[in-house]
This record gives sequence, C-alpha cells and structure tokens, in this order.
Amino acid sequence: MKLIEQISDENGLPIIRFYDGIDFNMISNHPVNGSDGFLFFFVDNWVIEKKIYERENKINSILEDEYKPPVEDTYKIENPYISIYQTNGNTNDIYQTIRKKVITEDYVPHRYDQYEPHIS
Repeated sequence: MKLIEQISDENGLPIIRFYDGIDFNMISNHPVNGSDGFLFFFVDNWVIEKKIYERENKINSILEDEYKPPVEDTYKIENPYISIYQTNGNTNDIYQTIRKKVITEDYVPHRYDQYEPHIS
C-alpha cells in the first residue's frame, strides 16, 4: 500500500488520505467517528486483494500464531469515513476524479450495498 496524497487541515492534522492499495488492519482500526480523517483506497481488483490478505493471514497464523478475522465484503464495512474503489488498472484517473470532487465539495459517497454485487 502506498500513500498517494494526504490533505491536512490548518493545524496539520490529516483529514483526507488517498492510498494506492489497501490495508485491512487500518480499515478495522479506523475510528467510525471520523476523528482520524477520511480514507480512500484504490485497488486494482478487490477479489485479488482479499485473496492476498487471506493467504498472508494463513501464513501468519502458522508462523506467528496470530490469527485475524477474514475480510468482510466492502458492503459490510460499517465506517462512513472509508471509501474503497476498484480501479481495474485505472487508479490515477479514478483518483484524480475523486480528488477533484472532494476538493470542490462535489463528492457524494455511494454505498456498495445499494447495488447488486458483481464479482467476476
């Protein structure tokens, strides 16, 4: 996962962060009250990212005796301060579009559970 950009408030506190990739631990630990800002994650393919996490989790459970719960689907992430976009290789274009909408306050989040999930 790579930080693309961080937008801070006048006190230097991060209010918006854009990431190329995803960190499921960050998602599960991110406060639901928005006190740590808004997170945008851009992933090439959700199914692949989920499989990578689950594989790493299995390896860690064997080597370090550390088990983490399985990844929830995006529509089960109950945090209004997290957005995840599947980009299919168009990360920069989608990031630029979302960033522009956020900066101009024209951003309207769309909940995944409002749509029929389509996983190929």
